[in-house]
Amino acid sequence: IPAILTMPLHLPHTTSFSSRYYYTIESFLPYVTLIYIGGLLFNTSKLVLTRKKLHEIKQTVSIDIAMLRKLAEFVEMLDIERRVSFGLSTLVDVPCVFGYVKPFILLPASIATSLSTEEIEAILLHELAHIKRNDYLMNLIQQAMQVLLFFNPFAQLIGRIINRERENACDDIVIESTQKPIVYAHALLKL
Repeated sequence: IPAILTMPLHLPHTTSFSSRYYYTIESFLPYVTLIYIGGLLFNTSKLVLTRKKLHEIKQTVSIDIAMLRKLAEFVEMLDIERRVSFGLSTLVDVPCVFGYVKPFILLPASIATSLSTEEIEAILLHELAHIKRNDYLMNLIQQAMQVLLFFNPFAQLIGRIINRERENACDDIVIESTQKPIVYAHALLKL
């Protein structure tokens, strides 16, 4: 406290060291800006290409009527008010959901041959849990933040943690709905 009280009220804004430091950093700012814009364009184009590929996959899906009926039952059970579409595709390896206004569940076509009926139902419930929780909307916000903060390792780490917790929350909904955690665990293991 005595040292703080003896400090002068007005410090000079520029000293020879701070001035030299300021001009050194200022000379690198155009390069830093170019690198940031390049990374921003790269990550944005990657995101746009992924969306385009999902749209192309959506055009080539097949529909299983029995699964569609079961999906309608689960939508009613989880009290989801939006219309949910569904399709099977040979172009995907893992189940996914995309679309917020018109959610679409996309399952791999191989799921019908490799999983039992109960396991498929558990996977459908998991994907519907994402829709119920509005995860797609949150995922869009998260992707926008990760595109803007691509250079920050902590933003990437937080994104991974959010994804893991989002999956855990949906797993909890499935286990609560089915009361058969072993069946769901087998389905996840097979996937």
